[in-house]
Amino acid sequence: MKMEIAVDFFGSKAELARAIGVKPVTVVSWGDVVPYLRRGQVRAAMKAHAGDFDEVEALQRVRSSIEREHERKLKAINRMISSIKGENEDE
Repeated sequence: MKMEIAVDFFGSKAELARAIGVKPVTVVSWGDVVPYLRRGQVRAAMKAHAGDFDEVEALQRVRSSIEREHERKLKAINRMISSIKGENEDE
């Protein structure tokens, strides 16, 4: 499970930590992925907070967010390329 999903669900790493009964520093140390042995705890906390947690739906939201971010970056790169080409054509 990606940390982004869990943090998005709870609102912050501190809230995630509180929900599963650990210190925030523990959650911060996990990096980008919830450790395998903690995933069950996180899923159980999600279900307790909002009924049934739909991991697929959460992943789809993350995917959409990533796609939007990549689109913005690609547009910026294309603008830079166009700008460079325009400068080189003037020489």
